[in-house]
Amino acid sequence: MAGQRDLSELIERLEVFEARNGVRLEGLYAKVEDLDPELYMEVNGEVHATDGTEIATDLEIVISAHDTRGRVVATSSAYLSADTFFTFDVFSTTFQVPQSDIVKVRVYPKPS
Repeated sequence: MAGQRDLSELIERLEVFEARNGVRLEGLYAKVEDLDPELYMEVNGEVHATDGTEIATDLEIVISAHDTRGRVVATSSAYLSADTFFTFDVFSTTFQVPQSDIVKVRVYPKPS
């Protein structure tokens, strides 16, 4: 692979996790960039409060990359503070992934 590849169509949200944590993920974007010899994935998005302007607890946004055999081959997290959250916030994380075919990118919130 050379250059960049948009993987946004591979993103899988877990809406039940979003509802449980009182947020909605929007504007999700994922790309892989080949910086020979390393391969990096970048995932960005917005987190919106679903009820009011605050979130009840600090949140960890978990990202997992899955290969063709269903294995989790790389993970990363982004953190949001309930103290500084107002209506919505953005997250971005970049992490190294192995030289394998990524077929799913799972993104979901959980209490931090």
